[in-house]
Amino acid sequence: MCKAPHQKPLRDRLTGTERLFSDTGYDHADFIVLQMARAFFHSFACPNSQGWMLAQDMAGNPSLDWDGPGVMVKTFRTIRSMQLARKSEFRFSNPTCHHCAQVLTAQERQLMGTIVELRRGRRDRAEAHALILCEGNGIESYLEDASALADAMPKLMALT
Repeated sequence: MCKAPHQKPLRDRLTGTERLFSDTGYDHADFIVLQMARAFFHSFACPNSQGWMLAQDMAGNPSLDWDGPGVMVKTFRTIRSMQLARKSEFRFSNPTCHHCAQVLTAQERQLMGTIVELRRGRRDRAEAHALILCEGNGIESYLEDASALADAMPKLMALT
């Protein structure tokens, strides 16, 4: 959701559950995956926007040291399995607004928390994020797809 016009500092416009991406400690690969997911969500919400094309553009980014198209497909599968498990709406930030894209909603934080913890090899923490995100519904398919996505991304060191 775009909160334009952007006259107030971004940090001053955050709701109680939103966070700035820069405050999360996530890396560039995480941001690209988040933006791909947002592009797909935008396509679901506004089919005529053809937002999925933004995900395709990001997948072709030559600066990434990974299989961009493969990551894009795995991102789609992950969010699709999450959608099938969730019963309520998924709030996401506008991927086409520079300011909005810097803000993570509560649901996006759980999505990325699952992926980042899997990248760090901490499945138990990823499962906690998945349970919250999927509202206590079956998380097996979602975790399987998120694991495949995390495996396709650069590895992260586990934090102590």
